[in-house]
Amino acid sequence: MSRKRSKILFYGLTGLYFAYTLALLFFPHAVTLDMSSPLVELYSGISTLVMIIALYAHAFDKAFLPIRLVEVIIVNTIVCALWSYIETVRDDFALMSVFEIIAYTALYLILYPPIIAAMADLRSR
Repeated sequence: MSRKRSKILFYGLTGLYFAYTLALLFFPHAVTLDMSSPLVELYSGISTLVMIIALYAHAFDKAFLPIRLVEVIIVNTIVCALWSYIETVRDDFALMSVFEIIAYTALYLILYPPIIAAMADLRSR
């Protein structure tokens, strides 16, 4: 994966999570309607932060993450993505239309493979 694409992913995800954090601060009741337990949300937040740090390391060619840690981050990202996807589809399947399920699946298939490719490229350096 090229550094330019990694930078786009890094800035895009950082911007989206910044907007989400602002929404949590200013509109907590609108954003936290059906969240999981606080422990699951903490795990998700830490996983997201670690994923963004790994994207930063790849995009800006910083070598501060050991190879074993990058491997753990890759596995954690895959587990977190699968867990999030399965939990959402399982809980909201009856409320979602076929188009929403396809769009949600496409979002995961478009977003996570480049992130994992960047981490794999970081690991190989």
